[in-house]
Amino acid sequence: MNKELEFTIVYNRYKKQLYNYAFKMTRDRMIAEDIIQSVFEKYYSNMQDIRSADASSYWLFTTARNLIYMYFRSRKVRFTEDIDNVEAADDVNLPESLFENAELKTMMDEAVSALPVEFREVFVLREYSGLSYDEIAASLQIEEKLVKSRLFSARRKLLCKLSEKVNN
Repeated sequence: MNKELEFTIVYNRYKKQLYNYAFKMTRDRMIAEDIIQSVFEKYYSNMQDIRSADASSYWLFTTARNLIYMYFRSRKVRFTEDIDNVEAADDVNLPESLFENAELKTMMDEAVSALPVEFREVFVLREYSGLSYDEIAASLQIEEKLVKSRLFSARRKLLCKLSEKVNN
């Protein structure tokens, strides 16, 4: 298979997952797009060294993670900081059901943003990028048990935070 075709297949398979991961971590659409562009530029330059589809997934998510953390370091963002610069939707003309969905989405985004980075990262990789436990473990270079533990804790924290908001 030629390099361009192989790249296109990998790009189409992972672009949405990687974008979701970068966006949920940085909370900035432009930064997420820049990170994903850089990831795929690096991938194209290094794809001859990557041996399999599993290795490609690992390589892409690890590279994205490294670029996200470089972004945080360049801004001197503390990793436990709540990074929330999502543009609010203009809900003036939305029907009630759309308003409720937008409100729920905003509540969820705020709750995810408030998670400590180690929980947020695992949650985003699982729920928004669709990675399996072993793929997350490989990308983050941690044990699968720790992935499951962090995911459980993230979900529990989200449930508590969302319950508080709904009940108030």
